[in-house]
Amino acid sequence: MLSCDAIGPTFEFVRYGASWKKFHWMIESLEKNNIEFHFNSVITNLNIFKIEEFYNLFSDKHGIVYGPVTDRMFLQPNVLDDISKKQLSDSISNRLEEPFFKQLYSSMNQPYDEQQKKDCKKFLMEFSKRRNLSLDIFPEHFLKWLEII
Repeated sequence: MLSCDAIGPTFEFVRYGASWKKFHWMIESLEKNNIEFHFNSVITNLNIFKIEEFYNLFSDKHGIVYGPVTDRMFLQPNVLDDISKKQLSDSISNRLEEPFFKQLYSSMNQPYDEQQKKDCKKFLMEFSKRRNLSLDIFPEHFLKWLEII
């Protein structure tokens, strides 16, 4: 089992200090050596924007187990702006028979409270500031909704 839930810059943001290029190379090495594995993916509102790309890249070769966020409620997939929810819902609407996307859709469409939104804003601002990370990997409408820009 590998813990992964994003690709590219999103992977590097969420897993600060890790290189997507190196991680992907290691995955390819496992595949070349016929080592079987699956992914345990904890889906958050920070990696959800590229989750379909991650799923499309690996689901044919490896299983992907959907894991919910349980300790930081402000990172749950439902703490999203309406534009993001609509775009993601539209994008996966034809895949809701697949358990992964059914769970994603259900999680994303749960209600959130204003405290979760405030905590998400605080977390993103502090996380990016302390690590000198750009927030430009996130959609502008998400950052505006959080009142970061």
